[in-house]
Amino acid sequence: MPPKAVFDVAKAAALNATGMSLTAISRLPGMPSSPAIKRHMLNAGFRPCRGRPKLHEVPRGELLELHHGQNLTAAAIGELYGCSGSSVRRRLMALGLGKGCGKSKKLNGCQSHKWRGGRYVAPTGYVFIHRPSHPNAGPNGYVAEHRLVASESIGRPLRPDEQVHHIDGDKKNNHISNLIVVPRGKHQRLHADIHKELRALRAEVARLRGFDPCNPLVPRYGGIHHCTDWKVVG
Repeated sequence: MPPKAVFDVAKAAALNATGMSLTAISRLPGMPSSPAIKRHMLNAGFRPCRGRPKLHEVPRGELLELHHGQNLTAAAIGELYGCSGSSVRRRLMALGLGKGCGKSKKLNGCQSHKWRGGRYVAPTGYVFIHRPSHPNAGPNGYVAEHRLVASESIGRPLRPDEQVHHIDGDKKNNHISNLIVVPRGKHQRLHADIHKELRALRAEVARLRGFDPCNPLVPRYGGIHHCTDWKVVG
């Protein structure tokens, strides 16, 4: 003869049928331990439900859809499966899903809050364009605009030993008429020649204004000089 239950088995079975685990039911007032509930339910003809699936039983694709597709946080997923958010994060990392949503989510391209239309000016003054598929693009998917324009003009990607020279010296003027593709050594010589011409021009300006070419800030003939209206560049 089966043992007599000292609790409402039908109520426990009804709660279990709604998805409530036997462990959660055992915490209610007047309920015995979960093994006792399961034993009495079986004796009474009720089939215990497993409740919400455990996290390790959830398919990878389902977690991927929840975390990356629906942008649910780890805490929200934990509420679905009756576990903590930290357990969900550990499971996601173990499955190689990484961080999905929230402030820690790493978004790339147009999804990033730092997106500025795929174009930005680097501290060096060069303009970069977001073109991940271009052979001359860097690891971040950006390629220098002057190299992009030059490569499209010649119909092939630029080689590592090829550099692009700005004729007018303006790094932001990337019109094809202002660009020349030159070898690396030739590019350095071009800049050296430009600096040499600038030094000669500064010396000529100083001579015409009556200053010592070796020291343009000291007047050759004395008196007050007015050299603050021009700026030495280069």
